[in-house]
Amino acid sequence: MRKASFNYQGMKHHSYKHNFRKSKVNYLLIHDDSVNEYYNSKVDLDKYLDKAKTLGKELTNRSMQQKAIDNFYQEAVINLLSHHTIEDVKQLFKNLQEQFNTKAFEPLQISVHKDEGVYLKFLDNNLDINHLWHDATNLKFYDTRTYEDVSDKIISYAPARDIYYDDVTKKFYEDEAFTKEFNTTDKETYINYHAHVVFSKFDPTKGKNVRLCKSDLSTIQDITANSLIMRRGQKGQNKRLNHWQLKQAIDINKQKQEDLQAKLQEETKIKNNYENSLNKVADILQYEGEDIDKLIEETKKLKQAYQSTLEQLNTIDTIIVTKAKVPKEINTLDKKIAYIVQENNWFKSKFMELVNILNIEVKSFTEIFEKVREKLSSKGKNIFSKLIEDTKELNKKILVEPRVNEKVDLDFSFKKDNVVKKEPFKRKKNKNDSL
Repeated sequence: MRKASFNYQGMKHHSYKHNFRKSKVNYLLIHDDSVNEYYNSKVDLDKYLDKAKTLGKELTNRSMQQKAIDNFYQEAVINLLSHHTIEDVKQLFKNLQEQFNTKAFEPLQISVHKDEGVYLKFLDNNLDINHLWHDATNLKFYDTRTYEDVSDKIISYAPARDIYYDDVTKKFYEDEAFTKEFNTTDKETYINYHAHVVFSKFDPTKGKNVRLCKSDLSTIQDITANSLIMRRGQKGQNKRLNHWQLKQAIDINKQKQEDLQAKLQEETKIKNNYENSLNKVADILQYEGEDIDKLIEETKKLKQAYQSTLEQLNTIDTIIVTKAKVPKEINTLDKKIAYIVQENNWFKSKFMELVNILNIEVKSFTEIFEKVREKLSSKGKNIFSKLIEDTKELNKKILVEPRVNEKVDLDFSFKKDNVVKKEPFKRKKNKNDSL
């Protein structure tokens, strides 16, 4: 069952023509005005407003404000069910007058519309058109049995948006050029039953408008649901969208509908291909007895051959993928080798620099020892001679190139803790010493 709803705002200048179908409406689903109902009190709206200004001045001794004049007439849009009539709407407004103890809320014009709606395509067979409700505040469809949002399970076709009506042929088409007729046989018809009511909140007995607070607006929704015997919407759950929000929501919904339509077309295509395949099989299966058994055996063999071929193809795909990775791996190895060679050259150059430095240092030590030796006594000469020979031997060992693949560990660090302290050597001076 649809939810009750009573929403109103300032009356527009074109409301009468639209509500009474005096102007062309291009989004109608039912092109038969006899399904609608109309009531017009024949009150001249301009004269009634002038009379209200005068009456307000007399009763309150105050002139009506411009804002009150601009919003003097209100237009309500009220959700209805298929069986509701003009009399049901009139009774609703009488109940409002009693609730607020006022002569305001007098309906001046009533239009009950039963010609607007959409065609629906259900993607779920469990959906029922009699248990479907469309929320105009957020443009979503709900299943009234489960209160579930089923918008994604429905494709809607709205006139002047998705389908187009030709006044000549009296049919809907999928394009504005009327070349492709729209098929309605597999669609459900969803009518948006509602009423437009023009009224005023001016109370002629008090000379001013009725003031409504937030709780009063909630009370209006309660009275609407009770008067029309409809399910009331949840309090404060939804807010009616403004013009721009509504347009944006429609665009989003349209995109969703297009996506759903594309999905449906794809599923239909698959279904048709499947049916064609079944028909071909049915043509083949026109055998009896042993012929069918032979056909089954042949089918099994074909299936095995197909499986074997599929495995071979998978193997080929694996080889192709592996080959495709080899050049990348070779390129990576080339880069690593080039880097290692570069590092090796750098270490080699540094090592040769170190050798040259040591060579220079050793030669310098040798020259110093030669000079010292000349000044040594014959007794100390032998000691320094041996020291020189050891130094030369050390020099040779250092200058020898390291063998291939042999790591050379040169530790030039000086560790104080490893030094063994010895008593200094003391010898007696001789007279023959030259130093």
